Amino acid sequence: MAEEELIIIEDEEASSSSKEQENEQDLKAKEEEQKKKKKLIIIGSISAVATILIITIALIFIFKSKKEPIKDINTTEITEKTKNDKPKLKVTELEELIKKANILYNQGNKKEALKLYEQIALYSESISNYNLGVAQIKEKAYDKALESFKKSIENSENRCVSALNAAVCSLYLGKDNLFQYYIDLSWAFLQDEANSPLYSYYYALINYYKNQYFETLIPLNNPTSDFFLETQNHIKSKIYALFGDDLKAIDTLEKSLYSDDELYLGMLYARVGEYDLAYNHIQKAIANGYELQKSEMSLALILLKRGDITQASNYLDKLYQADENISEMYPIKVSLKDTLFDIHLAQQNFKRDLMDNKRKLYSLFFYYAPYMVFNADSTISYIRKGTVNIFLNETKSALNILDRSSTLSNVNLSIAKGIKLALDFRIKDANELFKSLIDKFQTHSILHYNLALTYAQMGDIVNAQKHFQRSYHLDPKNYQAAIFTMMCAELLEMEYKKIYESVLEDLEELEDDKNIDTIFYKSQIDLIKGNNTSVVRWLETKKDDRPIYLLLDIVISQKIGNEAELKDKSNRLKELLPKDLISNILFLYSQYANLDIKDFSKKVQQHIKSHELDLNAIYYGPDIARDMYVKLNYISGILIHLKDRLKDRLLVEKIDTRGVLKSLALSNIYLNEFEEAFAQYNKMIDDMKIKDTNTLFLASVAAIGANHHENAIALLELAKLTDKSNLDARLALGLLYQQVKNFKGANFQYKMFKDKKFISEYFDFDIDLENRLN
Repeated sequence: MAEEELIIIEDEEASSSSKEQENEQDLKAKEEEQKKKKKLIIIGSISAVATILIITIALIFIFKSKKEPIKDINTTEITEKTKNDKPKLKVTELEELIKKANILYNQGNKKEALKLYEQIALYSESISNYNLGVAQIKEKAYDKALESFKKSIENSENRCVSALNAAVCSLYLGKDNLFQYYIDLSWAFLQDEANSPLYSYYYALINYYKNQYFETLIPLNNPTSDFFLETQNHIKSKIYALFGDDLKAIDTLEKSLYSDDELYLGMLYARVGEYDLAYNHIQKAIANGYELQKSEMSLALILLKRGDITQASNYLDKLYQADENISEMYPIKVSLKDTLFDIHLAQQNFKRDLMDNKRKLYSLFFYYAPYMVFNADSTISYIRKGTVNIFLNETKSALNILDRSSTLSNVNLSIAKGIKLALDFRIKDANELFKSLIDKFQTHSILHYNLALTYAQMGDIVNAQKHFQRSYHLDPKNYQAAIFTMMCAELLEMEYKKIYESVLEDLEELEDDKNIDTIFYKSQIDLIKGNNTSVVRWLETKKDDRPIYLLLDIVISQKIGNEAELKDKSNRLKELLPKDLISNILFLYSQYANLDIKDFSKKVQQHIKSHELDLNAIYYGPDIARDMYVKLNYISGILIHLKDRLKDRLLVEKIDTRGVLKSLALSNIYLNEFEEAFAQYNKMIDDMKIKDTNTLFLASVAAIGANHHENAIALLELAKLTDKSNLDARLALGLLYQQVKNFKGANFQYKMFKDKKFISEYFDFDIDLENRLN
């Protein structure tokens, strides 16, 4: 048998003929003995029967209770009573001697107790053999104890319980065949105990030893007496946990909770995802001083699950300093989160993400943000997606307006070409063009702004922040550049107090506080700072229907729970940009997100079939469009059809296959085709040299899904170099280092969270039972 953690439950019950005149201290001793749990159960004394071997399962720990002190006993007087040669004693007097011998042993007077057991042998060989075996097994003299129990069986006394204890000895001695023999023997002798009030208990124990757990539950749920109910509840709790019924395990254990059960109960709560309750119980275990190393390691894992990364790091660091092999206690295995593939949660979380997920929220602002260009009179013109003359899909109209200005400088003409590429969703090409111009025109504020916007749409927040800030410094009146600098800084957890105060001061000094641009800038700042009361003013302001204005309306409406306004503004955005993917997705979620998943899916499928949508957004455009559209298809159950369409597109695509391949790889992740997704991301990274942080991160997701954890570490290290703000990537890297037992590497990643509470959207971990048991 594999090495196992075992629980010992030892108890004593006097026979029905025993006298009730025990002193109070003896009763306390017996109660405490009933609560003791050690490595194996010993069935103690002639009328005491409690032997159980518990095999540990995932996150199940040893129960153990402290024993109250027993009052001193005059051992000389007790021993003197046994010195005469075979005096004739009544049965009750003999039982009194047996109990006194047991008390001596429990008090620690083991030599005196053993002498007394030997003297008792003069009166009853079978009784003494049984009790001598109990004493010997407590002394870990398992070979001698086995012989004593064999003699007890041969004398046809206490055969069932003697056989059970003999099985315990055999197991300790590593004699598996003999263990099985005595378990079978105890089963054969069970009929001897048919009239015993403990019959159901023996029946349960034997079945438990035989690994017949369903059969064990039957007598435990139908006991023949009230004896050992607490012990039986503990056994039932463990069986329920073994069968995965953690809620029943919790309920059963709480009926008979000892102070030292807190660790086990905490881990059961962790198994059902109740991490706060788990935390509270394990804290109690630590306060009780119970199995401190195990309790603290368990608490560290709970803290990781709960999102308290830095606290977890502190415990792990302490444990690692004390024992470099601490990872062997609870090795972990990193996996993708089940909720990542839960279509019900994905549907529910979309609107919530508009409030809580700032990376996604700000990505929508970057998506609908205006590009900028100078005209001949050096006045700033905004090329807005969805303005009166220039729509997202009407790129020819945009170029006509720009081309009519014959006095455009060369740099502005190049900027116009870059904007055309961006409006056609050729974001990467636009980015390359703007980068080439920056080398020549390093002080051009508009150029820095447009370059920053392409970086932001590509998900490169580090470079986006850098160039937005540069644009604002070159032109302090470019408030939109300043606001986007703040958004990027928030995502990167950077300080932006100076820019915030400077912009706020400038906006306050503007004479016309009713100017729509001023209100728009202030409303965006209120949104960033979480000023929900002030930001509502934007909804009450009359303004044109511009996409970025309508987006702010939608976000605020969602934040304050104004469903009517949310539906109205999302509908107007869709009407303004009828072919735009994002506007249609926002419309679908705002109108139908509260439907059940089947009805929601039908609405989405009908909408996609009846509307001509511009898929260039996922072929060439920003990551946010690709992410949202692929997820929408996944939730509505038609992702496999999109995958087929993407595969066909990949075969005929002549302009740029990068976006198509990204969309295809992301689809494969949601479809659990991790190997295929991993191969596609590898092709992008190795062959096509696509190494933006989002691609590297999603490649690591595919790698973990495909169980290529070493590759995932390398990919996450690369992603971290390009964007240190991705907390999902940092947490995954820490977990993976912990999995490979690199605690220093793991703790380095964990400490970077700086008391920030963070729960990953993508990654989870479990106890690696296979490695723990091997």
